[in-house]
Amino acid sequence: MFTRMPRPADLATRTAWERSRLSHHLERMSGRGLVERTPSESDRRATDAVLTDAGLAARQHQHRLPGLQTDG
Repeated sequence: MFTRMPRPADLATRTAWERSRLSHHLERMSGRGLVERTPSESDRRATDAVLTDAGLAARQHQHRLPGLQTDG
């Protein structure tokens, strides 16, 4: 199962990060099996990031940690 995330360019805008910084983070997350990068279905020049089952579990765990504020 995969959970589609906003496009990396949109994530960079939402987090106020440079695209290169976000790209490095996504690459590290991919290496840990949390994210899979796939060619965009709507734009062949772009890639999309999707949460893997492990990434979704990590995200759900994050929401249960005290003191962390998340928006979704």
